[in-house]
Amino acid sequence: MAPASLRCVSAPGRPSPSAVLAAIERAHLLYFRDGDRPRLFERMLDDVLLLTGCEYGFIGEILHHPDGTPYLKSWALTDISWDAPTKALYESTKGPDNGLVFENLNTLFGRVISSGAPLISNDAPNDPRRGGLPPGHPPLNSFLGLPLNRGDELIGMVGVANHPGGFSADDIAALEPYLAVCAHMIDVIRSDRERAAAQEAEREARAVVERQERLSYIGRLASGVAHDMNNLITMVSLQCDLLAANSELPPSARPAIDRIQQVCDSASGMTARLQRLRVTSTGAGRCAVSPSVRSALPLLESVAGGSVAVALHLEIGDEVEVALADSELMQVLLNLVSNAADALAGDGRIDIRLAPTLMASGQGGVELTVSDSGPGVPEHLRPVLFDPFATTKGEGRGLGLPTVRTLVESCGGRVQLIEHDAPGAVFRIELPLGSEA
Repeated sequence: MAPASLRCVSAPGRPSPSAVLAAIERAHLLYFRDGDRPRLFERMLDDVLLLTGCEYGFIGEILHHPDGTPYLKSWALTDISWDAPTKALYESTKGPDNGLVFENLNTLFGRVISSGAPLISNDAPNDPRRGGLPPGHPPLNSFLGLPLNRGDELIGMVGVANHPGGFSADDIAALEPYLAVCAHMIDVIRSDRERAAAQEAEREARAVVERQERLSYIGRLASGVAHDMNNLITMVSLQCDLLAANSELPPSARPAIDRIQQVCDSASGMTARLQRLRVTSTGAGRCAVSPSVRSALPLLESVAGGSVAVALHLEIGDEVEVALADSELMQVLLNLVSNAADALAGDGRIDIRLAPTLMASGQGGVELTVSDSGPGVPEHLRPVLFDPFATTKGEGRGLGLPTVRTLVESCGGRVQLIEHDAPGAVFRIELPLGSEA
């Protein structure tokens, strides 16, 4: 950045067209030469301060909260820190994804955001629009706020302070060409960010489809094998029944028949599990999530075992519906609680929590978390945890979590393992509201 002394001693007066043109050329050269966005805006802020002869200022982007409320995030900010905490705060703004966030619009710069119009204040200490300064902040004697627009949309803002002779409409007119360049640079960054987000969303959607196709193929294959195996198992079981009913059968043969029947029963259970692997969901279900989870609690406690405490925490009302059928929600909970109980090995605690959340799409949703006090998920399994046949259990089949993900993603939700410092595993599920599926 340009030295502070250069910015402070710049002569009062309006920026000349040649000076503005030179600043525009520097901005374009820096943009096309190295693409360092934070450095680009730092240099552009230096030029704005030199053109106006001001002491300090900022260039920022206008963003919006999900409810539409605007706020300002700085792209470049003069270092006016006056103690160690403010110096650390300033240093934290450096980097492509950093910057200070200003949400209080009851300020001079906030009036620019609210109105979308330039603002001049040549007596800032007594200006009724002023919002006040924190203790130790350098004096703010005069202020010029300039909106940055692309078409009719306010996308950014430039603010400069303490022109020796005050500001006038001539300053705004003289800076218009340079403000257009600032707006264009912010618009390019926004376009790049939106394009990257769209590409990431496309990759995630493609990955979801591929996972569902793989799981569906495995399910169809397993279901076909299970069907044929059931026929064979049924034939063997029937022959065992005939033999057992034969009064002439030697007593010594009956234990062998009983063992064969036990094997048939075990094989039937295996084929039943293979057939359950074929997960299907239309994604068009709906249920009142709190009553559904509450009614499922006795079954979940039974699955967890008598020495495992299952606690339910409901932070939403009974009227809230999610875009998942009651039976599908039950399947999700049974898989997660069963896995948690296996990890606890007969002793511990499982917590199930429902709370409102805001999904990445901006829609309202419900957050379902299932956490346990067990040993947690091994590091080597975390990248493949939701893939079929990945399991931490010696006799496990690794089908529970893929089933959970298929059901959750079918309704537009998301499931993930949460990284945390405490013992145990925490699975977080986002479910869209039934009316927004």
